[in-house]
Amino acid sequence: MTVANAPPVLGAVTVDASGARVEFTDAGVQDLHTCTVQWGDGTSPGALDGAVSPCFLAHAYRPGTFTATVTIRDNDGGSVSAPRTVTVQAPAWPFHGFLRPVYNPPAVNVVEPGQSIPIKFGLGGYRGMNILAQGSPASGQFPCSGGAPGALKPTAPAGKSSLHYDDGHYTYVWKTDKAWAGQCRRLVVTLTDGTQHWADFRFRAKGGHDDDDCDDHRRYVRLT
Repeated sequence: MTVANAPPVLGAVTVDASGARVEFTDAGVQDLHTCTVQWGDGTSPGALDGAVSPCFLAHAYRPGTFTATVTIRDNDGGSVSAPRTVTVQAPAWPFHGFLRPVYNPPAVNVVEPGQSIPIKFGLGGYRGMNILAQGSPASGQFPCSGGAPGALKPTAPAGKSSLHYDDGHYTYVWKTDKAWAGQCRRLVVTLTDGTQHWADFRFRAKGGHDDDDCDDHRRYVRLT
């Protein structure tokens, strides 16, 4: 009587930036197994002969999204495979900012509505010009007495050039709106490395005083 070979069965499979961990079982207790991972990033596959569960294979992915294929094969010709998607984020850039004339939280920058404000920051060197996430920078109004901002809306740059790089830092010139007189707004810069950075602004009211010292006990700084 011929007994058909039972192929291996996959259990939990994890593929991440550091490699793969593969659990499996096999009804053939005497079977020997090979664990293979096609990494999906153009590099040679990883393989381990004589594998036992869980099988570990190390790998160093570059940033991006890849589809890996995990295969367990026994020495009787049985095999099982499964794909796994792995996304590896680029490491965050070393953010240095915001630079003057803007002051960082907890300070609140007191400005004139309609003023063009240079938003300057460094990222540890030149990172290309596609550093801003879609819809960034954006700003939203928040209560001047304190609280979270409302819905964020993309900002308008001053002039034709929205972003430039010079002398080791990036500059985005934010064109504010005269209609924001008397408002407080938060400017949020979201970068393509997934990080967010923000600064708070108070726009002088028409015919009002500078509001450098207000009853909410926060630090107000005149932006010139």
